[in-house]
Amino acid sequence: MGKDTAFVPSTEEEYEDSFHLAFLSRTMIQSAEDAPVVALFGLLLHQVFGWPMYLFFNVSAGVDSLPIQDSRYSRDKSHFNPFVALFTSSQRFYVLLSDLGLVATGCILAGLCTKFGLQQVLLLYFLPYLWVNHWIGKQLSRRASLLSVK
Repeated sequence: MGKDTAFVPSTEEEYEDSFHLAFLSRTMIQSAEDAPVVALFGLLLHQVFGWPMYLFFNVSAGVDSLPIQDSRYSRDKSHFNPFVALFTSSQRFYVLLSDLGLVATGCILAGLCTKFGLQQVLLLYFLPYLWVNHWIGKQLSRRASLLSVK
């Protein structure tokens, strides 16, 4: 599990070092994180931007989770680029197929927006997308916390 590309998050210390806010003390951050407004803001940021940030920048993966440990490949960590360290050479074709599927889905959604309107597409596609994204993230974080307890 230590080399898994998807389910090995950074440790709390690594996360805090990468997300250091110089003007706030650690005590202030820990005190504010339980405030309802801060919790709601964090939840919204996580739900709307968490999955895209993972796909574009591999933000939640562990430090040693790349299958190819080559410095030439380590800069770009997008899940849409088949020539990055995230994928082996045998997986590149399937990444390209997945990219084509995403382009086709985007074209279909754009067509639906022109036919039915943006509001209808947001209501019928993106709202369920956020809901499913929420529960997938919830289950994965729950599973990760259960694994860390063992």
